[in-house]
Amino acid sequence: MRILIFFGLVVFSTLPSLSADEIVIDRTRQVAGDFSCSPFSNKSNPLCDLEAGEISAGALWRFFDSQGSKSIYQLTLCLDLESMDEEASFGLESIELKIEDPMSSNFLTEVSLGNDVITVPGYQTSATKPEAKLQLALDYDFMQRFSADSDEMISVNFQSNDNAIVPKFAVQSETRGFFAGFKNPAILIGFSIFWIGFFHLLSRLTKPVTETFDGQNAQLS
Repeated sequence: MRILIFFGLVVFSTLPSLSADEIVIDRTRQVAGDFSCSPFSNKSNPLCDLEAGEISAGALWRFFDSQGSKSIYQLTLCLDLESMDEEASFGLESIELKIEDPMSSNFLTEVSLGNDVITVPGYQTSATKPEAKLQLALDYDFMQRFSADSDEMISVNFQSNDNAIVPKFAVQSETRGFFAGFKNPAILIGFSIFWIGFFHLLSRLTKPVTETFDGQNAQLS
């Protein structure tokens, strides 16, 4: 009986690992724990490197601000690997992202892969760009919660299946609206006046010519 109970406890304790899913980075978007994962696109916004896996909230706020971002409700964490043999692969067995709370000693955000594992095939790796994007939805506006002087830390900790490969992490700037870069009101006003004038002139040049006739000349003789 004791043997059966011991065996049952062992099986129960290993259930999380048995239910783990392998998320292979390919052409589709998939969910891994708290993250939405997808391949990194060649067409990208600027990146902010996380030196030693961490950055202050103030430094990241200044990065977003320099890109014209006024509201941030999503963080995009980029996974960058050196190129590997096509037959090899890299497995990210765990990753935790934590953001300190400026209002308490707790973490404002604390997310992970859960029981999932992210696998990057060797044929997907490149020395010129990151391999994957891990997007995280925030339940607050990062730009409103923090400021340029915030000293709270954002940290990323991970474990992989190959200690010889050290991945680099970076935060990608979010997609901006067309006018986001016009921070100077004078530039925006000048831009608007230019195009209003351009379309006004274009409409005058393309307006059909209408001839007016004097009533007397219009009479048939």
